[in-house]
Amino acid sequence: MSPRGLTKTTPARAERKRMSSPAQPVSVSEQSKVKRYIGIRPRVKRTADGEARPTQLAILDDAGLRTIELPDEQSELDFVLGSFPMSYRKVLDGEDVLMFRRYHDHHIKRDSDGKPIEVPASFEGLRQGDLVAMAMGGSGDCLAFALSRKGEDVGSQVERITPFMLKSLRGEGAKDDDASFLARLVSDRRELFTPVYVRDRKIVRVRELQRLRIDVMKARIGCEQRLRQRFIGEIFCSEAGLYPEGAIEKEFEAKKASDKVLLPLVAEENAAKRELEKAVHETDVWSEVLSRVEGLGPAIAARLISTIQDIRRFETAPKLKKYLGVHVRDEKGHFPRRRAGELAGWSNEGRQAIYLLLDQLNRRPGSEWGQKLLANKAHYQARYPHPHLVFTHEGQERTAVLTPGTFEKKGSKYILTIEDKLVTVTGKLRYYKGHIHKMALWKTGTEFVDWLFDAWWKLEKRAAAKPAAPEASKAEEGAEGSQAVA
Repeated sequence: MSPRGLTKTTPARAERKRMSSPAQPVSVSEQSKVKRYIGIRPRVKRTADGEARPTQLAILDDAGLRTIELPDEQSELDFVLGSFPMSYRKVLDGEDVLMFRRYHDHHIKRDSDGKPIEVPASFEGLRQGDLVAMAMGGSGDCLAFALSRKGEDVGSQVERITPFMLKSLRGEGAKDDDASFLARLVSDRRELFTPVYVRDRKIVRVRELQRLRIDVMKARIGCEQRLRQRFIGEIFCSEAGLYPEGAIEKEFEAKKASDKVLLPLVAEENAAKRELEKAVHETDVWSEVLSRVEGLGPAIAARLISTIQDIRRFETAPKLKKYLGVHVRDEKGHFPRRRAGELAGWSNEGRQAIYLLLDQLNRRPGSEWGQKLLANKAHYQARYPHPHLVFTHEGQERTAVLTPGTFEKKGSKYILTIEDKLVTVTGKLRYYKGHIHKMALWKTGTEFVDWLFDAWWKLEKRAAAKPAAPEASKAEEGAEGSQAVA
């Protein structure tokens, strides 16, 4: 019993209890298969100021702990493929470097004339028996995807820990030591980590395809804007005076339909949408959670999935609500909005997804969540049957309930009776119809995120109880095929 009463048991607290329990150690046989423990801290390779920030990697084996820095994405890919050069040697006289040109041409060091002078002498990378430990979510998801997929072929495993768990266990330690800390942590307490399966990779793929779709959409919009400005300029600045007799917009639509620059961008955007929708449908969070909400289609689902990434990143529902911008800002129950001089503190993409969903719910009053929206609206209308005017009078902030017959409005000013005197004031109007509608919308959004947190966590718990087996590697598929033919 806590000082504030019984503590509510959330899925995240239950998960932390399960992960910290000593009753679920990794079996000795499973642990004995591990030959090396690898901790990885992915980072943006270079800051906006040009500061180098390489990915940090630590390898723990029988020889001890050693660290490696991967300066760019090519180095990360080389490590995945087992071809990251650790040392170089000089090219011997008459040596044929054809092998290096074919497989590792970018590793060959050349002189000013292009002649090979040094080639890799030793390589490092993913091997059989490696256990890779990383933090969940963030910029390292793509690297975790590649390591997990390659691990199916070479016989290695990628496992991740939740960010809040890593932060708690790190304590006062420096984040710059996370790679070494992860390598030691996964060797001692592997039960704290969750393997990366195919279902996790599907989530990562949705995130990357959503990013691609947004980039293509921005390119198409930019092209349309440039095309329109050029078209308007050609019309008004024509020396021949051959102005179109029809509407400008109709003429512009006809020009867009034949523009050789815009049409490929439109086709690319449509292809990106189709690929993204297919990827969303392949995720279990869509089939078992999001598809149950009427009005929540693949486009909105892609925004939510790519923003949240993995529900296990969030310790509690309030933290998810704050991340999506649907939390209550203060004790008065005000919902957050952008204010000058204040940091937003939420994901713009996630908040936009919630906004789009609420718009769809408003258009579907007969749906389950549409009914909840109407119920919230009725609640606020009963609570605030009349608008409130907040104003300052004689240096004090006051609030007046604008019941019929108690005020007169002239433009933006209100004439009120204060202490038997007629006073003209200006102020901020609250709890009018539009305000109540917005309050009901964001209240419904908060309830939806609460529901999403619980439903997604239940899905993760079911998946953890029966983890999906990773896809068979190409080598295994080939062996099975040959046996079938035999």
